[in-house]
Amino acid sequence: YRRSLKLYEEMGYAPGMVTVGTDLGYVLATQGLYDQAMDYFQQGLRLSERIGDILGSALAYKQMGIAHVRQGNLRQAREYYLQSLALWEKIGNVYNVAILCNNLGDVCHRQGNYDQALAYVLRSQALLEQLGDTFAIATTYATLGQVLCSQGRYAEALESHCKSLTLRQKAGYASGIARSLWFLGQVHHCLGDEAQALACYRESLDRFEKLGDKWGIANVYQALGKWHADRGEYAQAVDHLAEALRRGDDLGNREIVCYACAALGEVRVAMGEAEMAIELGQKALTLAEELGSAAAEGIACRVLGEAWAYKGDGAQAECFLRRSIETLERIGHPLEAGRAWRSYGVLMAMHE
Repeated sequence: YRRSLKLYEEMGYAPGMVTVGTDLGYVLATQGLYDQAMDYFQQGLRLSERIGDILGSALAYKQMGIAHVRQGNLRQAREYYLQSLALWEKIGNVYNVAILCNNLGDVCHRQGNYDQALAYVLRSQALLEQLGDTFAIATTYATLGQVLCSQGRYAEALESHCKSLTLRQKAGYASGIARSLWFLGQVHHCLGDEAQALACYRESLDRFEKLGDKWGIANVYQALGKWHADRGEYAQAVDHLAEALRRGDDLGNREIVCYACAALGEVRVAMGEAEMAIELGQKALTLAEELGSAAAEGIACRVLGEAWAYKGDGAQAECFLRRSIETLERIGHPLEAGRAWRSYGVLMAMHE
C-alpha cells in the first residue's frame, strides 16, 4: 500500500491517493495504530471532499467508523457509519449499503439497542441475499448471532454462528474464522457447554495471535477470564482479566477496558475484596456512560451493587441493583438481568 501510495503521490493521482490511503489506514487500525490510521483517513476524507469524490468520502467515513469501533468509541463510530451509509445510498451501491447496515447493527448491539440492531442486520442480510454474496452474508450471520445471544435466544444464536463459521471456512477468511470461534465460545458458555466453550476460546486465541490481531486477543482473554470466574477459578480469572485490561489500555479501547473492569470487579467481590471491586465497578460505570452502552451500564451497576452489599451498605447496594435491573430489562438482556435479580435476592435475604 505504501509503495502504491508513493506512486500515486508522485503522479498527483488524487482518487488513487484517497483509496490507497484509506486501505493503509485500515491495516494500521487492525494493528492498533489508531492515531496513524486516523491521519490517513482524515487526509483521504479532506482530499475526497476537495475533488468531489463521493466514493472516497464514503470509504473514509466507513473506515473511520471501523477504527472507532476497535477503540470502543461507539457513539463516534455510529455517526461515521451513518454518514457513510447516506453516501452509499446516494451513490446507489447496494453492496456497501448492506455492509454499513451490518456495521450499524453491530454498534447498536454493543450499545444495547437490540431491536434496532436486529432491524439493521436483517436489512443487510436481505440485500446481500439479493446480490448472492455469501462471503459478506457470513458477517451478517455473525452479527445476528451476537444479537440473538444477548437476547437469550441461544439455539438460534448457535445456528447463526455455525452458518457464519462454515461460510468463512469455505472462503478461507482467517480473521473471520477467529471471530466466529470466539463468538461460538460465548454461546457454548451461556449454554453450559464449558469444555466446548474453552476449546473455541483457545482456538480463537491461537488464530488471533498468529494474525497479530491485538483487538481479538484482548477480547478472548476477557472471555477466558469470565470462563474461569464462572468456575470459581479466581486466580486464573484475575490473570486473564488483568491481561485483557492491560491490552485494552494499550489499544486505547475503552469498551474492552469497561467490560474487563466490570468482570474483574465481580471476581474481586467473590474474593471478598469489596473496596477494589467498587473502584473497578465505578470505572466500568463511568466508561459505560461515556460509551453510551446500556448493556455495560447495567452490568457495572450490578457489580457495584454486589460490592456495596458485601460492605454492608444496603441502601447503596439496593440503589445500584435496582438501576441494573431496570437498565437490563429495558434493553432485553435476560442473562444479565437474571444475574442482577439474583444479586438483589441475596441482598434482601441478608436483611431478613
